[in-house]
Amino acid sequence: DSPLCLHRSVEKFLQIGLVVLIGILLAGNLASLFQGADNLNIMRVFSGDEVSTVKRVMRNIKHGDLNPRGFYNYGYVYHSMGYLASQVLKIAGIKPNAHILALVFRFISFLSFGLSGFLLYRLYRRYFSGSVLVGLLLWALLLSVPKFSYWSRLTHPDTLQTGFVLLAILLAFSRQTAGAFWGGAAIAGLAFGTKYSGLFIFPFLFIPYF
Repeated sequence: DSPLCLHRSVEKFLQIGLVVLIGILLAGNLASLFQGADNLNIMRVFSGDEVSTVKRVMRNIKHGDLNPRGFYNYGYVYHSMGYLASQVLKIAGIKPNAHILALVFRFISFLSFGLSGFLLYRLYRRYFSGSVLVGLLLWALLLSVPKFSYWSRLTHPDTLQTGFVLLAILLAFSRQTAGAFWGGAAIAGLAFGTKYSGLFIFPFLFIPYF
């Protein structure tokens, strides 16, 4: 019994350590969301895409539409979420400007970052019957990927697309029913509408039916 108790104690200690690490990674990224968001010129230093996205959606807000105006490098789901969030802020009496919109987009990126890690954890636990320890390790590893972490603090659709891809798989694999398949397909459509590379998730939705 003693070696078994020792093993459980060590595993519990490692689990707590990973939870703390995940918390630190999330807290660090959350704290940096405000960095440079008050000035478009400073934002341009970190990412030119960020400034162009904010300006593009500010035009949408001005005209009251979701017209991409010739922008087809990515889909427009990420932009649309920022636009819809700006309309909610308007209802709340907050007039969106470039600074506020940048923070809205960054917060969307950050939430998608954290949820992507959780969805990966759930996928591993549910479909591979893996241990909590390894699931937490996968969560921490995803949040530690330098580029993924970088985009979680800026206006960029990568983390949102990752979240949609993982959610599509989680739904499609949840049960072998038409509802689960079409639910996963709908979320995969949002992944594709965020960035076109989301198209490649569609073939994997059929795996549970073979």
